[in-house]
Amino acid sequence: MRKSKLLIFFLILSFLSVLFLPAFTFLYLYPSIETLLIKNAEEQAGMVADHFIMYFEVPDDDLTREYVTYDLMDEIFEILDNFSLEKVKLFSSTGEVLFSTTPEEIGTLNTNDYFRVLVLRGQTFTKLVQKNSETTEGVVATRDVIETYVPIMGKDRVVGAFEIYYDITPVSYTHLRAHETV
Repeated sequence: MRKSKLLIFFLILSFLSVLFLPAFTFLYLYPSIETLLIKNAEEQAGMVADHFIMYFEVPDDDLTREYVTYDLMDEIFEILDNFSLEKVKLFSSTGEVLFSTTPEEIGTLNTNDYFRVLVLRGQTFTKLVQKNSETTEGVVATRDVIETYVPIMGKDRVVGAFEIYYDITPVSYTHLRAHETV
């Protein structure tokens, strides 16, 4: 009798464990990891944007194309390769793309609400975009990325913004081997 009660206890305990662990992972761990990933990406994007800002003097009124120098472009392309960045854009305060690592986007306007309501009011905006889903601009992502918009503050207002896409696609062993130094 005692052995059967103990067996039933362990059976119930095992059953509850099998139910609890996936629920805990899905409802708690995954959202926590996503939140941490986004927070880290925002911090990194802020540091990258601060680094890029060193390549021009922030104006009091508005960024224009004259602030996109060859030195800034060279630095953006170098950082792009070294820090797993998928894309970088520089916007004016009107939402015009002054520079993009995707050249056909230069001159286009970002008129989305998140840009006007959040970014142009001084708030960083970040979104996790999974492969084959749409970015905030309606483009289907070919990799897992974190899309971050970092406002550039002038004397007393936002004068522009950087858009930085971090590639967070899991890195394969073959990819790592290709980048080993001899």
